[in-house]
Amino acid sequence: MSSLIKFFQSVLSHLLRSLGLAKPAPAAPVPPTAVDYYDPRIRGGSFLNRSGSGGEPLNVIISGRSSPEVLTSSGFLNFARACGMSNECLGLHMGVPEPANLGDGKGWVAEREVLRQHYQLPFLGTCIESLIGGNHFRVYPQDGPDANSGALFLAVSQEEDATQNHNIVPDGYNVGR
Repeated sequence: MSSLIKFFQSVLSHLLRSLGLAKPAPAAPVPPTAVDYYDPRIRGGSFLNRSGSGGEPLNVIISGRSSPEVLTSSGFLNFARACGMSNECLGLHMGVPEPANLGDGKGWVAEREVLRQHYQLPFLGTCIESLIGGNHFRVYPQDGPDANSGALFLAVSQEEDATQNHNIVPDGYNVGR
């Protein structure tokens, strides 16, 4: 009886893997030297970027101990798409870069990317966000020579529509999160 059960478990496991329904293998353990992030203020950085409005808060941190795939550019884009966000409209960025200093030894560096709400329309949804407003975020990796945690710092907010010059909605730094 035991060998029959093992046989059916094996067949079922193979079937689930071939259909893409199998549970993923457990993630490799995080090395004990890994850190969530380094506080930017300790090495002269800030939790505010340099935007025209006096600085947007870096109000979300993706830990450097997260799944390694999520911390890559392509992996983070996949994660963001699962959250309803995507690249900017037609790949164009009309605003000015808003640098941040994460205290990692690189000084003030422009965001790696800006991602916008896509309204469930894969290719044109972020164009709609540019017109009518919505959530967006700027991504800054903490990967410099003095504090390389691999963490991603995000400036997340909800903005108004184009007629309001994309200003942040009231309490938009909290609403956007």
